[in-house]
Amino acid sequence: MTGRIFIAIILVSIGLNSCKKEQSQIPSYVRINGIDLIDTDFLTVKNGFKTTNNLSDDWVDMNGDYIGTFQNPTRFPVLYWGTVQGQFTPGVKADGTAATREIYPFIHPYTTNLNLAAGQVLNFTPVYHYWANTVAPINDFFEDSNDYTFKTIDTTGYASYAIVHDTSEVFSGKGSLYIQLTPTRSQFELYEKTPVLLPLDQPVWLEVNFKVDMPTTIGVVANVPTSTGSVQNPTYLVDLQPTTVWKKIYIDFTSTISTNVAGTTFQFVIVGTLPSGQQTGNIYLDNLRVLTF
Repeated sequence: MTGRIFIAIILVSIGLNSCKKEQSQIPSYVRINGIDLIDTDFLTVKNGFKTTNNLSDDWVDMNGDYIGTFQNPTRFPVLYWGTVQGQFTPGVKADGTAATREIYPFIHPYTTNLNLAAGQVLNFTPVYHYWANTVAPINDFFEDSNDYTFKTIDTTGYASYAIVHDTSEVFSGKGSLYIQLTPTRSQFELYEKTPVLLPLDQPVWLEVNFKVDMPTTIGVVANVPTSTGSVQNPTYLVDLQPTTVWKKIYIDFTSTISTNVAGTTFQFVIVGTLPSGQQTGNIYLDNLRVLTF
């Protein structure tokens, strides 16, 4: 009798171990339902300004192990159960290119404990904040004619700007910058009124909301001193592609700034030429800022 009980105990033990092993192969799931971004930490936000982001990816770690990079929103499996420390770091399509996905350096990771169970889906929305030491040497809301650091070249053949307040053409707040090109004013150049100092050893990015119906190029000019004054060294980095809806882009100027070691100050520029055969060109910009540390 004792022998039979002993054998039964062994069989039950084997069965329990088998169940645990099978359960350990069943993943738990995390579903990320978008992103909350709080960007009032270091910015003076005006009435009506709308917090926006185009943070496309989440770089995910669980208990210190890198799990993967996932386009948001997403659902992904993990072989973790119980209480797990998750770290989520936001990423962007650098320069608007899907093939170049990078961690956005100005937003710190979000860390929290997740309660995971085999076969179960945990719904989760990370809440991100900018690093407290982020600075914005350029921060234009384009609310009125005095509310921006840019100006246009006002000469023959070049289009000038306007601040529009039509709610159908304003992305957020009370106004957006607008430039219209015609066959007689077929070019424009928008540039900073005052050159800015930028660090050569820190990330430098430009964010902007835009709606354009013609190719529009964004770049930066390094002002290099000489014995007789200074010369300008322009680098045109990214072309905004035509879109009928507002979009947001993140442009990485870090390498361009850091390699212009002779430049003492910098001016960001936005330029465009009306394509042949097109009768009008319309450029709308809003919430343009340059970020660094």
